[in-house]
Amino acid sequence: MLKTIITHEIRLLMKSPATIFMLGLLIAAMIFGAWNGYRAVERQSVSATTAIAEELTTKDKVRNELIAYETFTAERGLPRLFAPVNHAKPRPGEAPQGTNAGAVGGELIREVAVLPPTGLSAFATGQMDLQRNYTLVDMKNKFNMSDNFEIENPFNLMVGTFDIAFVILFILPVFIIALTYDMLSGEKESGTLALAMTQPISLRTFMAAKLISRAMILMLVIVIMGLGAVWLTAGELGMLSLGDTWLRFGLWLGVVSLYSLFWFSLGVLVSAFNKNSETNATILAASWLILVVVVPALVNLAATTIYPAPSRMDLKVAQREASSDAEKSESSTTKAYYTDHVEMVSNQEAETYLTVFLARQEALEKAVEPVFDNFRKQQERQEGLVSWFQYFSPAIVTQLTLNEISGASTDRYNAYMDKVYAFHATWRKYFTPRYLRQEVLSSSEYDSFPKFSFPHENTALVWQRTAASFAGLLLIVMAVTFYAFSRLRRFGVRENP
Repeated sequence: MLKTIITHEIRLLMKSPATIFMLGLLIAAMIFGAWNGYRAVERQSVSATTAIAEELTTKDKVRNELIAYETFTAERGLPRLFAPVNHAKPRPGEAPQGTNAGAVGGELIREVAVLPPTGLSAFATGQMDLQRNYTLVDMKNKFNMSDNFEIENPFNLMVGTFDIAFVILFILPVFIIALTYDMLSGEKESGTLALAMTQPISLRTFMAAKLISRAMILMLVIVIMGLGAVWLTAGELGMLSLGDTWLRFGLWLGVVSLYSLFWFSLGVLVSAFNKNSETNATILAASWLILVVVVPALVNLAATTIYPAPSRMDLKVAQREASSDAEKSESSTTKAYYTDHVEMVSNQEAETYLTVFLARQEALEKAVEPVFDNFRKQQERQEGLVSWFQYFSPAIVTQLTLNEISGASTDRYNAYMDKVYAFHATWRKYFTPRYLRQEVLSSSEYDSFPKFSFPHENTALVWQRTAASFAGLLLIVMAVTFYAFSRLRRFGVRENP
């Protein structure tokens, strides 16, 4: 009997113009969301590729100048010399800047530390629209590296990106509400419910069949469109064959299924109160507004109010004060002259100037570190508060989980920046001693410069980060579903509410 009702419901739904129209809108929204998300990933990938190409070009230019100098000295039996800091083009036979580790690692050559995308990066932008996916690393202070110099429309940042996550969080519940608000009330108002209950079937089985039929149609569309989005985005990124991509997609399907089931169960629960269709639609619409819009906004407001982020002006003031303190012993006139005309400074003064510059960068880091740590701690406190209050809204749980699965979460970005800071220390450790000892760099050493790598995260780590959210969402769905179907026992088939 259950199978018969499911088949009958699917047949009726697929003959309904309203259902076909809604499914068409969902498909269009998924396609646009996938395209929009892929465009954001592609934009970042192009930016990172361009930065890498520019740095490689610069590195080759510096190395070629050094090779020419090495050839010149070898042919004439001359010793290779350590070049002082000099921004002017070297004269024939003069040591180029490529021999100076301080000039090479501090200014001429930078390592591009890239945060690689995941196979599902286009599914949720998350931190992508706020942070770059690459960092230029040199010997300067590490806090300058975190500045995002790419310009984005502030209005776009405020409203967010229309991606697949947006479709799932905001649009999908609306379609589910449209499919469920009159599951029982419509049957009762048309007089067919009493007739159906004369058959050897319980009301709960009848409702389960209607629920399953609607869920099957909607989830079939989501699975097909999700597979299409993976094929489009991961295929273009060359990540379609990676097991990590498909494991993430499996997690994505899991959380989307749970989120959808919550709204289906909520539709059953509202129907179980035996109200008319208009009342059911109003209650479900209000529930959508509260759970998807109001509660997330209140949680965000609470997080930023209880743990407000320090003023960014404090960070800039700390940087400026530290820079001023480090420069107190320098003559302002000499400093300005050296800054504008380094090529005219004597060798000893130039090396002293570079040493002072490196010392100033270290002083800046020490002064700014407490302020920067305060930023990081406040961010972690905000994230922690949101994690605790996420269970007040399935939308928050789903959003956090989708961000993690797609690789656009705050945790992943913080892990990336921690690795960048560690690499920055490695970069300094490689070049600074060589500069202070005035070792002459050779062209053969250029291939041994430190290289940054951020490996693909183990899927087990992703599961570890999302397990609590999955468990919480599952418990919410189970509780709503159990209460909804248990309340159907009191549903009046014939009497009016």
